[in-house]
Amino acid sequence: MPPTINAASDGVNDSSQTTIDQSTISDEDLLKHIRRRYDYMVEAWRPIREAGDLCMRALSPEGPWLPKDRQDRKDNGRPCIHLDQLTQYVNGFMGEVRQNPIGAKVTPQGFGATDKSAELRGDRIRQIEYDSNASQATLTALENAVERGYGAFGIVTGYKAWDSDEQEIKYRRFANPDAVLWDPDCKEADWSDMEDGFVLSRYSEANFKEAFPDAEVTSFGTDQCAIAPNWVNKEWGVQVGEYWRVEKKPREIFWIEDGTPKGKKVFRDDDVLKGAKISKDTVTLASGQTLRIKSRRKTHEPVLRQYLTNGIEILDRTEPPGTQVPIFPIIGKERFVKDGTTENGGQVQRVISSYITMAVDGQMLFDYYATNEAEEVGLTPKPKYAGYEGQFDTQTDWKNLNKVTASFVEFKPVVDAATNQVLALPRWDSYTPNIAALDIGKESARRAIQAAVGSYGFTKLDDTNVKSGKAINALEKKGDLASFHLIDSYKLSVQRASRYVNEILDEVESEPGERGIRKEDGTHELVKVGAPSVDKDGQPQDLRYSPTDDAQHGVTISTGPSYVSQREEATEFADVLLQSQIPGLERILALVIRLKNLGPIGDQIADRLELPEFKKDQQGKLDPVEVQKTIQQYEAALEDAMKQIQELKTGVPKIQADQQNTQAKIQSDREIALAKIDADKEIAANQLRVQVLAIESKEALALLGHQVAEIQAQLAELAAEGQQASAEQHALETQAAEHEHATASQQADHANAQEQQQADQQHQQEMQAGQQEHAAETQIADQAHQTNMQQTDIEAQPDPATTSD
Repeated sequence: MPPTINAASDGVNDSSQTTIDQSTISDEDLLKHIRRRYDYMVEAWRPIREAGDLCMRALSPEGPWLPKDRQDRKDNGRPCIHLDQLTQYVNGFMGEVRQNPIGAKVTPQGFGATDKSAELRGDRIRQIEYDSNASQATLTALENAVERGYGAFGIVTGYKAWDSDEQEIKYRRFANPDAVLWDPDCKEADWSDMEDGFVLSRYSEANFKEAFPDAEVTSFGTDQCAIAPNWVNKEWGVQVGEYWRVEKKPREIFWIEDGTPKGKKVFRDDDVLKGAKISKDTVTLASGQTLRIKSRRKTHEPVLRQYLTNGIEILDRTEPPGTQVPIFPIIGKERFVKDGTTENGGQVQRVISSYITMAVDGQMLFDYYATNEAEEVGLTPKPKYAGYEGQFDTQTDWKNLNKVTASFVEFKPVVDAATNQVLALPRWDSYTPNIAALDIGKESARRAIQAAVGSYGFTKLDDTNVKSGKAINALEKKGDLASFHLIDSYKLSVQRASRYVNEILDEVESEPGERGIRKEDGTHELVKVGAPSVDKDGQPQDLRYSPTDDAQHGVTISTGPSYVSQREEATEFADVLLQSQIPGLERILALVIRLKNLGPIGDQIADRLELPEFKKDQQGKLDPVEVQKTIQQYEAALEDAMKQIQELKTGVPKIQADQQNTQAKIQSDREIALAKIDADKEIAANQLRVQVLAIESKEALALLGHQVAEIQAQLAELAAEGQQASAEQHALETQAAEHEHATASQQADHANAQEQQQADQQHQQEMQAGQQEHAAETQIADQAHQTNMQQTDIEAQPDPATTSD
């Protein structure tokens, strides 16, 4: 076993991974290094690739059968059946991932970075992913990891067009993961410590000449094949590889005191330090200025380089942006297992398992049962009757007897020569294949597959008594947990790729210009980056990826909810809103109808119900005319409301003054009427008292009676006047009440309560006045009655003149 197999576990690695000095190394030495690294990686990944090939064979139309076994069965006329059970689990897993997309989110991490710059970078990275179909690249890599245990995608920079000088960042899709090799000695889970890697392509000799006309070697004979046998071969042609490598450049950093807490960072090879004298604590510039060194250290700057080679010569070399190899692997479950050898206690071998690795044997067993079932059925004897020679009538079509509808079959009697006895009729031998036992075996194999992948797949309703939605969701959740290590690897890889894009963004798009950005909600916008501009509202803005030279941003990964479940939850919530009859429901009614996904008719209904201020044009923007109309309507309504409020405020003092005047008049009229009644009563009483005391004769009595009648008439007039006063008072009260009612509708509840209290007081006073009036009338009536009684007594006395006669 090569030493690289245990490299990631105990630190042993390829000794050829030494720092290459690009300025001194020759192409010959560089090619030797490249060929050595290629052979090392091929051998390191060989057992993992072989295990992956077994998984891919199990997923193929031929199934997990070895080619030799399939051919042997074919040569012997025996069936070799494959009933696929694994693909549904792979498709189900990938479908769930596609429904729950993940994306990069950029956050500020200091040194001048802001929320606005982080948002701009995140929106730009999202647009780059959209433009280069990043999801296809990443999902293909994940699907390869699910199926065979490993996959990868890449990122590259290039010109936007053949006649453009503007570069762009693109995601790369590697449909065949075996065309990619990367450093097997990485120890980080996201492979961020990758030193080098290969991206391989193969050409025929003719195609190579056409693709690389400037190559020094275009004809590959025995000598070239001997130099690089794994690169050049007469059978399959020429292999061309992109060799990506992070080279380490020694550098020394100084932090010079400049008044800031950290100090200014400069490198020894910077122009500012040319000709400077450097001591332990100070730097003396060529100008004679002395600067104090706060801190210093030696380090290695990572420099990314790419070499294009066919193993014979270097075809091209570039220095791309970034400090990481832009190859982003996704792997399955990673384990380090001893291989069982006795030498040195056994060799440690890296084992990478796919989603279906442990289920391949179950698929093989399932296919074996299915094949035996088919073979069992195929071995069932087809002849129905058995008998001696001569027992069958040759005129009967015995071969097709089971296909005709004849009502009977005749047999000629045949005598046995030995016993002289008539032989028995031919018998019909029946045979029942052992299908039931084989089906039980198949079901056991299918259950073993489910246990291996940790999921019921699409048969949960058939395999369990679970019928409720919650229980089904619980089973699905268990399946998700069983495969979450693949999701975790997927997230790590996408996150590292997004960090790489974030790292090179400033360098690739350093020139000011218009850039497309994509928001988290999927909306697109074109903005100017790197120069002052105005936003969509006409306000000035200055969008920059990095507000300062040292600005730092971090990248995290956010998982989006399933679109299907998100839509279902939104629809359920919309139903609740419709039933609630909340105010303002008309403003969201069009959205609710669109959520129902009713098709073209539903869209037309939603368009007609859409409020003008929410209607958008063909570019998805709000119609400025409708928006302006809506604003004008709201402004007019607001102006009218403010005018009414002002008028009400202006009329309040007059209403209050009128109310006070009315109340004062009512009170004055009431007091005058009561005083008049009291005076009239007092006058009448005094007159009656004087008249009663002065009566001495019939004439006096008659006069008194006449006066009493006049007094009664006066009392009647007084009563009428009192009623009239009461009516006038009632009219005034009614008018005041109407006035008070109009005022009360415009005032607060407190003023209304106060007016009600005053009305109650007025009513009590009126009642008291009525009671006093009634008491006065009663008193006068009593006096009149007494006067009549006295007059009657006087008339009843005998006449003095008559008595004297």
